[in-house]
Amino acid sequence: MVLGGSRYALPVIKAAHDLGIYVITCDYLPDNIAHKYSDEYCNVSIIDKEKTLEAAKKLNIDGIMSFACDPGVITAAYVAEQMGLPNVGPYESVCILQNKGKFRRFLTGRDDARLGELVLTLYDKMQCHARPAQWAAQQVELLALDGVTDAGETPWGQALLARVRESAAHWCGVLEAQLGLMAADDMAWLSAIYATSFAETADGLTLSRQHRLQRQRSRPTRHRPSVHHLQQHRHSQSLRRKHRSRHRHSRSARCARKHRSIFRIF
Repeated sequence: MVLGGSRYALPVIKAAHDLGIYVITCDYLPDNIAHKYSDEYCNVSIIDKEKTLEAAKKLNIDGIMSFACDPGVITAAYVAEQMGLPNVGPYESVCILQNKGKFRRFLTGRDDARLGELVLTLYDKMQCHARPAQWAAQQVELLALDGVTDAGETPWGQALLARVRESAAHWCGVLEAQLGLMAADDMAWLSAIYATSFAETADGLTLSRQHRLQRQRSRPTRHRPSVHHLQQHRHSQSLRRKHRSRHRHSRSARCARKHRSIFRIF
C-alpha cells in the first residue's frame, strides 16, 4: 500500500510493477494521478491512522509506505507496527522525528558525555604516531587560516570540492541515463512528467562544471598556491611565532638577572 496519490508516487509504482508487486494507492482524492497507474485505489484519508489500519487489514497488505508524502509518514509507521510489517523505524521514533516540538523536547537535558568519549578515542589513535605531539601540532597548522583568502585552496577545501565535483558528475550521469530510458515509447507518460525537470537539472550540473573549469583556467597561477606552498607558508609562520616567543623569553630572563643584581647590591 502506497499512501498518497501525487506524481511523486509514480516511480515507486513503476518499480513495484517491475518486481511483480500488486500496488494499492490510498488517499481521499480519487482524481490524483497515481491512482490511474496503481492496481487498486482505496479512498481513505492518510492522516486517519485507525481508518487506514482498518483498510490495510481488510486488504491484507504485505507492506506500506509513504513516499515523498509527509502527512502519511506517521500513519505508515503506525499501520506497520500494528500489523508487524517492516518499516523505517518504530512508531514512537517516527512521531518524534516528524514533530519539531517533540524533537526539541527529546533533546532537552542531553549532555556532552559522548564528546569525552570522542576525545579519548582520538587520543588513543594519536598514540600510533611516533611523535603524537608533533603530529597534532602539524594538524593544527594545516587547519590554520592565516593568510588564506580562498577556502577552496586549502587541503580540506580541495578535498571537499573534489567530492562535490565527483557527486555532480555521478548524478548528471544518472539523470542522463534516466532520460535515455524515458525515450522509449512505453515510457512516454513518465517522460511527460519528469523529462523537462531531469534535463534542466542535468544541464545545470554540466554548466556548473564548465563554468568552474573556465574560471580555473582564467585564474592566474600565482593565485593558486599548491598544497606544498601552503604548508611551507604555514611552517614559516610557525617558525616566526617560535622566534618571537624565544625573544620574549630571553628579554624576560635579562630583566630578571638585572633585578637580581640590583637586589644583591642592596
